[in-house]
Amino acid sequence: MDSKAIDLLNECERIAKEKYDGHFTLMRFTTNWKFCFGQPFNYDEIQMMATGKTMEEAIQKGIKEDTNAYLFYQKMKED
Repeated sequence: MDSKAIDLLNECERIAKEKYDGHFTLMRFTTNWKFCFGQPFNYDEIQMMATGKTMEEAIQKGIKEDTNAYLFYQKMKED
């Protein structure tokens, strides 16, 4: 893992500790990565996670969009 990826993970940890009780989720699938702050609990919530072709892309998108599992339930109720 290069220093840019390590810096990005450290940033995730900092934000998670400040805003999300220290929790973030990073998942690797066959064709992509998924990321969010907090913990998704079902398939629908996993689909709402930030997605990228690389780990870095998914994390950067999640940070930029403040993708967090705490809002997934509210978003599902609105749809």
